[in-house]
Amino acid sequence: MGYVYTFDLSPEEVEGLLADPGKSSGFLAALKRKTLAAAKARIVERSTGPTTVELFETGLRLTDPRAVRELRWADVHYVMERPGVWSTQDVAHGVVLIPGSAVPESERAALAQQLRAWVGAKYKVREGGMVGAG
Repeated sequence: MGYVYTFDLSPEEVEGLLADPGKSSGFLAALKRKTLAAAKARIVERSTGPTTVELFETGLRLTDPRAVRELRWADVHYVMERPGVWSTQDVAHGVVLIPGSAVPESERAALAQQLRAWVGAKYKVREGGMVGAG
């Protein structure tokens, strides 16, 4: 079983998806914000424009005007569910965003469950998630 989502994000929409809700505090939270700020410009540039993400058992394929990239789940450090977005991180491809707005609300819980099955403990839910820890 696979999933295919197509979306076209503006730079402002990408920045909104990357926004830190600012709920955390302390040294580690400040370090996290600083690290994200340093990478934000690259992520915005790579995530802006028409994009298709295909998710399947072995990984994902990201197609945009710049390239076609394939990521294997085995190489992904994590799949993060946050309000409004799923994101993946790996060394070769950086951050890949899947905006919640691209996923029909009726499919979100099934997608979250399938991603958990595919990546196991690499699936993380932060700041309340999009569909919750369910």
